[in-house]
Amino acid sequence: MKRYVKLQELQIKDQQHPLRAYVAAPDDAIKGIIYSAVYDQTQEELFEDIINLNKSRDYTTADARQLGKTKSLLITFIGTNEVPREIIFFGSIYTCCPFKAKVETCFNCRRAGHRAGVCPKEKTDLCRRCGEQHPVKEQPDCTPKCILCNRDHFTGTRKCKQRFERPGYFKGRTSTSTENPWQRGQQSKDRRAESIASPGANSDRAPGQEEGTAEAAPTPSHPSGGPRARNVQSR
Repeated sequence: MKRYVKLQELQIKDQQHPLRAYVAAPDDAIKGIIYSAVYDQTQEELFEDIINLNKSRDYTTADARQLGKTKSLLITFIGTNEVPREIIFFGSIYTCCPFKAKVETCFNCRRAGHRAGVCPKEKTDLCRRCGEQHPVKEQPDCTPKCILCNRDHFTGTRKCKQRFERPGYFKGRTSTSTENPWQRGQQSKDRRAESIASPGANSDRAPGQEEGTAEAAPTPSHPSGGPRARNVQSR
């Protein structure tokens, strides 16, 4: 496994292609992100520095890697239910924020859980906006249809309440599933409404709290570029 993770190039016929491999996180892992941290470090330097400077903690760091081509560092933690508030990295202290991964969507088969580049279905010419098959126009006038919730907006937009992954949601789901998350959510709301209408039901929940839900912890918002780091020596 370690040999595969260290792969940096893949040869296809006579051409070399750059490659970055990493180990998939276990189901009980959580991810955090620090901003404006990556510059010209190698992958080995990133991981080793995170491991060496954050040893005396109550968690295990399973992985640390650059997030795409950004300056952000994505860190995977095991053995904890919440991300640490601070991470020491290359002589500075960074605020670590919970990372919410967006659900992968396929514009080829119009299903969630994978991207079009790895879609097992045959290539289609479906419109990315509405999912129908029609000639492409320079100024599209079709109504957008979201792959995740089937509502009238672009897939993955901020309006979509299904755009973030939920732990275990896609576990065991295949691309042949026709279940719609929005429809399932509507059915759940109907059941809650029936339960609320029943006398004496859910008398032990907090005022204004719906059945089957817990009070959500506030998600910190961050300015562009994320929280700035402070030097370790300044503490």
